[in-house]
Amino acid sequence: MSEPPPYPQPPWETHGFAVFCPYAVPLGALALPDGLEPVHVAGRAAGLLAYVRYEAPSPLTYEEMIWMPAFVRHRAAGGELVRGFWVSRMWVDSEASLRAGRELWALPKTLARFERSRTGVAMHADHGTELVLEWRRLSPALPFRSRVATVQLDGDRVVRFRARTTAHTSLARLDVRRLSSSDDALRSLDEATPAGGLASMLAPFETTMLAPVVYERGG
Repeated sequence: MSEPPPYPQPPWETHGFAVFCPYAVPLGALALPDGLEPVHVAGRAAGLLAYVRYEAPSPLTYEEMIWMPAFVRHRAAGGELVRGFWVSRMWVDSEASLRAGRELWALPKTLARFERSRTGVAMHADHGTELVLEWRRLSPALPFRSRVATVQLDGDRVVRFRARTTAHTSLARLDVRRLSSSDDALRSLDEATPAGGLASMLAPFETTMLAPVVYERGG
């Protein structure tokens, strides 16, 4: 008999701290899988860089960093137009989170080590990538609700992750102090520019991660 996975089944009720920064990404810097079309304006796609720390009583407690270089769409085999951010790279410090991300939502998680400071975090990935972020709160926190979705291709499947968030949200500034990597997938981050120069700090947040929605891949 096979052992059960080391993670709970969704939905997950998570809690913690996060910073999200929107980016404008040149289309020439993107390397999307065949079948994903970037939504863009004036030759630039909408990307997101995020750091998230999941704290108790979340079902798993861990840290992660995410680079989503484009909001995309895909026409599934049934005709549905599936939309969401495409995750290029996702780093976590939890084996259980890594497995859940890959097996449930087809997210390309890899392991990393995080070193936190009062105003930022340094991420050191297994494959040599180093990414150092610093942030600064710019405004008081106000209640805010949001939704986010990702779209990943997995063989003949299209897998959509969805989350609903309630948070005390502040305007913030997020700066990439160091990006060192030989990973071609991070070229899009290196060539991107912050959109509007502002980030969102969610401190604290409560997020419901919903079960994946799976579609048959279109042609």
